[in-house]
Amino acid sequence: MDRRVLIYLPPGYDQQSTRRYPVMYLLHGYGGFDLPTTTQWEQWGLKDIAESMMLSGQMPPAIIIQPDGFMPSAEVGVWASYWFNHSPNSDNLKWGDYVWKDVINFTDSSFRTIPDRDHRILGGFSLGGTGALSIALQHPELFKVVGAHSPSFRGADGSIPFFGDEAWYNPFDPIWLTKNTNAIKKLDIWMDVGTDDTNVRKCGPDSDRCVEAYEALLVSMNLPHVYHGEWSGPHDAPYWMTHISDYLKWYASKLVGQ
Repeated sequence: MDRRVLIYLPPGYDQQSTRRYPVMYLLHGYGGFDLPTTTQWEQWGLKDIAESMMLSGQMPPAIIIQPDGFMPSAEVGVWASYWFNHSPNSDNLKWGDYVWKDVINFTDSSFRTIPDRDHRILGGFSLGGTGALSIALQHPELFKVVGAHSPSFRGADGSIPFFGDEAWYNPFDPIWLTKNTNAIKKLDIWMDVGTDDTNVRKCGPDSDRCVEAYEALLVSMNLPHVYHGEWSGPHDAPYWMTHISDYLKWYASKLVGQ
């Protein structure tokens, strides 16, 4: 698909013609590319925070890639893709393939990356957090580290046509993939959610689609992971803005030496 991608090259990239770099792929939530040349991550200071941390040695120099995950909709103008391949009974758009295949191939062929799973980070917030989990669980051969910040777990309940039915959505569903594949054992996982997040923290009646239930699932399976459920804040920009440096520090700690 022909989509926009925001690319950040670290300090010294142009001056060091042979050095290769790890890559962070960061997915946005609802709102995404709501400005022509930026993303929510950028509006919240990602570039400045990351650059300061790189220059001070708190994290290694890294390329940061932010793809656009929105699509036109006749009904609402734009609509979130949710970062997975849509049902063939709807628009059949392959948004998951776009990230793990098109964006990665473009990045590795265009820039001096270290093109292996030990040097790739995949993260996102809200629906981007769920997308990051989905893609990493489908492709642990490409990603080792995944961060899900206030992930919004959804299911094929018929409310969004492109989710299709369970038979279609299961292979993209982080909950199903965690229960039914071994991919989760190959990943380093971070998850966080605000104490006042009424959107995604707690499940509704007869539902297991929330952060607390997914955290309980990881614990019940004895799967090592990092979980921060003690930070105050709701499901909003100030919460994520406050913790960008926390996310970057953890991501950096997981990168194998260059």
